[in-house]
Amino acid sequence: MYEKFTDRARKVMQLANKEAQRLQCEYIGTGHVLLGLIEEQDSVAVAVLKNLGVDLGRIRRSIENLSQPGMTAQEGLNRPQVPRVKKVIESAIDESRKLRHSYIGSEHLLLGLLREQEGVAAQGLMNEGLTFERVGDEVVRLLSLGTRGKPVPSAAMSRLTSAPINDFPDDVQAAVAPFDDEIDRLQQEKEAAIAGQNFDKAAALRDEQDKLRRQRRAAVHDWAVSYPIDLAWLSSNDRTVLDLAQRIHEHRRWDALPQLANALEQAGCTDARMLDHCRQNSPHSEQCWVVDLILARADARGAP
Repeated sequence: MYEKFTDRARKVMQLANKEAQRLQCEYIGTGHVLLGLIEEQDSVAVAVLKNLGVDLGRIRRSIENLSQPGMTAQEGLNRPQVPRVKKVIESAIDESRKLRHSYIGSEHLLLGLLREQEGVAAQGLMNEGLTFERVGDEVVRLLSLGTRGKPVPSAAMSRLTSAPINDFPDDVQAAVAPFDDEIDRLQQEKEAAIAGQNFDKAAALRDEQDKLRRQRRAAVHDWAVSYPIDLAWLSSNDRTVLDLAQRIHEHRRWDALPQLANALEQAGCTDARMLDHCRQNSPHSEQCWVVDLILARADARGAP
């Protein structure tokens, strides 16, 4: 059944089993599959949900609240799937066939979940205003864009989402700092567990760190994609802003950041945070959030 599943789709099903374990459920239901999809942040399915305005945190809480813990649920065991999940997989295979794809990906699983309208997952998605048709149209639109349409982060976006907080604006630092503090605390606990040869605990702490890192990246990503950058700035004056940003990054010419501020102003930018950051001569070593934000937006929309 899984031979045509992509690695990401297989991981989604593994995450669904982990979600069932975490919620102490005896079986893997459609809600657990949806939680697995949401957890796989870089998937086509998550890109579709975000593009359609779905609040992933809210839908996660909704699914968790609907979960029914089993009295005999045991940790560390693979859960069997309820019949409806098997129907979801069959529907996903059918949707892949209709789209003339040779694989089963996260997007097909998302469509399969919506096909099973009486499932917990479909109810949660429909409560967000989604329909099978809207999701199907967005899947086709995203995939038609080729590699730019897939939620694979550009190099600039990857730098942004993993950057140290000291280069971010104050409000972003305030939002990201709790993640970093908790990741550091878990690191200390993990090292202590390893020293005490408690490897099961160390593995659990590592998984919790990975989860927090994904949430941290998602928080920075959401800030970056919503930042008000006018694409006209990038194409103005024969792409001066974009070309200058690319040269600054490639050659680590942080001394040219004031020139970037001037180019942005000439292109019509009045964003004080961007302009002030470029002009304050703050120390940079490997990256600058203004430069990466410009390059990431160009990558996401296609260089003008």
